[in-house]
Amino acid sequence: MLHDKDKSTVYLSSLLQFYGVLTKILFSIRKISATFRHNLFRMTAHQIIALIVVLSISSFAIVKLPIFKRTGLSCKWRIILWGAKLLASIAVLLLYTEYYPKETADIFKYYKDGQTLYQASPDFTTYVKTISGIGMQDPKVQTLTDSTSHWNRKYLKGVWNDNRSIIRVNAILYPISGGFLLTHSIVFAFLAFFGLSLLLIGIQRFAKPKLWLAFAVFLIPNLFLWSSGMLKEALLFLNLGILFYAVSKLYDKFTIKGLLIFLLGVFLFITTKIYVLICMLPALSFLLFAKNRKHRLRFFIISQIAAVFLIIGLSYVTEKANLLHVMDRKQQDFINMVEQSEDVGSDVEVPNVDASFLSIISKAPQGFIHSMFRPHPLEWNSPVKLLAGMENIILLLLLIFAIIKMGKPTKDQMNFLLFTLSFVIIFYTIIGLSTPVLGALVRYKIPALPFIGASIILLLETNHKLKLKMK
Repeated sequence: MLHDKDKSTVYLSSLLQFYGVLTKILFSIRKISATFRHNLFRMTAHQIIALIVVLSISSFAIVKLPIFKRTGLSCKWRIILWGAKLLASIAVLLLYTEYYPKETADIFKYYKDGQTLYQASPDFTTYVKTISGIGMQDPKVQTLTDSTSHWNRKYLKGVWNDNRSIIRVNAILYPISGGFLLTHSIVFAFLAFFGLSLLLIGIQRFAKPKLWLAFAVFLIPNLFLWSSGMLKEALLFLNLGILFYAVSKLYDKFTIKGLLIFLLGVFLFITTKIYVLICMLPALSFLLFAKNRKHRLRFFIISQIAAVFLIIGLSYVTEKANLLHVMDRKQQDFINMVEQSEDVGSDVEVPNVDASFLSIISKAPQGFIHSMFRPHPLEWNSPVKLLAGMENIILLLLLIFAIIKMGKPTKDQMNFLLFTLSFVIIFYTIIGLSTPVLGALVRYKIPALPFIGASIILLLETNHKLKLKMK
């Protein structure tokens, strides 16, 4: 037990850390704005034209295309959200420029490898083969990919390599953009915006307050920030939006079109973050068949058990779908990364796990708590951790308030809440047990945030006294 004096010292130290982080942010604004102005004046004519064309096409699509109109948001709100996304995209780019070494920062290392694939291609055929993944055994393709730095991972040996998808996207964009990073960043932001729009349309099948849902899906701080940059998270939310949009269609009626969109989402997940899809399988197995079920809770339990057996069965088909093995290896991969990196700065202890079901079950509560509550206030020693920590607290308080105020949900609303419960518990547990680096944890857990935010809105919607305020 801490004495009052010790508690005061801890609280004072935390307060000083908090103000120190705020001071760093304020002093950084001037430096970042100067860098932005400097880069703009160094643009070539090709880069300027490409930037204007990409920005114009993406903005026109958001204003005019029917799929964006189906979000139910007015043109004004779509423009506001897209403008905010653009600002966040610029902010992420400049933050990585100023605060991360270019040799190790995700944005720059994948951009550089994309640049290499384009510039070092001996001919157009080799470039196309590398981008498409067809003919990868060609010696020219092998030589080209060997010339990159991150096509093959140096220390991550236990899990699939999802670097290649983002490297390929950058290689496709490079001849279009003229190599201007901001153009790449806008394209990634648009892909994420499109995915989040599809996700919003899908969630609206279960909850009605469109503007509030849009805030929950687009504007939760860490989701908003990290899905806006030239990062894997942008592609992840594109995949997630496509998948859940299809699920919302199949929920009402089976159609070939809905099935094809669903399979497209599954394929895209396989090429990027398959573990997110695996964690979602139990939730999907419930939601896809839950609409007309009378004994909903019984079916929910049965579907979760069946999905677990499905996941175990998949592990015999391919090692990449073996979630227990992936957790064991991913944790070891992170440990290897920490040991080989000079300045990780945010590594923390997590329970050791092995590739056994009993090991995962026994340590699941620790993994879930690790994801749900960290970084805690004593770890708020950087802007990223401060933002993530405050977000955790606010979401938790809002969730508690929504549960207290909730009324009786409809069948469809209950189905969505159970879907979210299943996905969040499994996903947070897996991420919490396999990620001993807080900086990575902050980014890895954001796929669950739009569902948590939407569930809070849905719970409040069930309270009819709050209904008018929610519209």
